[in-house]
Amino acid sequence: MNGSIVIGKIREIEIEVHFSWLLIFALVTFMLATSYFPQFYPEWDPALMWVLGSLLAVLFFVSILLHELSHSLVSIDQGIPVKKITLFIFGGIAQIERDPDTPLKELKVAIAGPAMSVFLYVLFMSLAFTCDFLEISPAAVVSFNYIATANLVLAIFNLVPAFPLDGGRVLRAIIWHFKGDMQHATKIASSMGSIFGYFLMFNGAFLALAGNLFNGLWFIFIGWFLNQASRSSYQQIVFSDIFKKIHVSEFMTEKIMTV
Repeated sequence: MNGSIVIGKIREIEIEVHFSWLLIFALVTFMLATSYFPQFYPEWDPALMWVLGSLLAVLFFVSILLHELSHSLVSIDQGIPVKKITLFIFGGIAQIERDPDTPLKELKVAIAGPAMSVFLYVLFMSLAFTCDFLEISPAAVVSFNYIATANLVLAIFNLVPAFPLDGGRVLRAIIWHFKGDMQHATKIASSMGSIFGYFLMFNGAFLALAGNLFNGLWFIFIGWFLNQASRSSYQQIVFSDIFKKIHVSEFMTEKIMTV
């Protein structure tokens, strides 16, 4: 993705950050330091709010990375290469070099990300409970609770059965398993992705008109992105299938001509 910088490698997978992610980092930090913390914890020092806001933005970054890395590592274990992971304004994306060739592989890769997010939710909630029980620090309790909730929301959102979200891939795997047709399964799952995208855009427009301009625009952008991604994903499957048929046809013609 243009405008990205590589920050490292994990099992030969390039980890890169798109410049748009810096906007999310800044927005999360700003909203926590100037809105969330002052509203619920007005007694806190402003400097503490900014420090915690930055730390939580970093933890959110790590959570997204671990979510995508889980997809990638399971994909590699299933024999499907992964070139890189890109973190950008809408979250993260793993560049898997080809689609799984069986529904079971698709299912395993799809559920790996939400499973990691749920694990992180349990981990951070446990840390919050421990800090609260030991009376270590109210700021630590609040921070762990916040990032735990963020991971739970991430897991739930990704499990919506709308392709290319993880839930949409699970749906595709199930339909593919029972119908035996990946293209048909992709068409149904992608249609759900388009419907969900329009749903988010509609709600975003409603929020914007109601005065919540920032969240409204954010929902509209996410909905538009999902809508476009679901359409392009299905088109890629169709074009790939057509290419394979053409390739097979050319191969058979070549064989006939040489007989």
